Amino acid sequence: MDTGSTIIGAIILLACIAPFFLIYVSRKRKESLKLQIIKGFAQQNNCEIDDFEFDGDYTIAIDKNQNYIFFIKETKNGVINQFVDLSEIHFCRSVVSTRKVQNGNKYYDVINRAELCFVPKDKFRSEVRFNLFTDDEDMQIDNELQVAEKWSQIINNQIEVKAHSARGFIPPSC
Repeated sequence: MDTGSTIIGAIILLACIAPFFLIYVSRKRKESLKLQIIKGFAQQNNCEIDDFEFDGDYTIAIDKNQNYIFFIKETKNGVINQFVDLSEIHFCRSVVSTRKVQNGNKYYDVINRAELCFVPKDKFRSEVRFNLFTDDEDMQIDNELQVAEKWSQIINNQIEVKAHSARGFIPPSC
């Protein structure tokens, strides 16, 4: 009786753990594939990935040595591949667009777009935008706002470091 209970308990435990394990393995496999894809995209531009982040349907990565940023996003209409030479960029900012929505007699701000916006040094060139979230494409916003803020800081730090090193000054690391 004791052995039978142990076997049944082990089977139930395995049945409870198996879905989480399969989800974990599936997520790691997708992340590995996304990393291979963005590394391949970087290699096409003679770059290597130093830092990267996956989030849902997009991947963002940076080559700090060559001073490039890469972005890949899966959309309904296909895959978007973008890259920016940071040596041509004045600064990067996160941009969040909202719209007003009425529910009864109350109005709410709803986020309909979150992007990384690259402002070029050359004022005659247009801005480049990495679209992290659009309410047309994505079901709901997750942590795209935090990712946009985080990566705009990473990118601006990279731009500043490269500008200082071009002038012969390398700031001390923290």
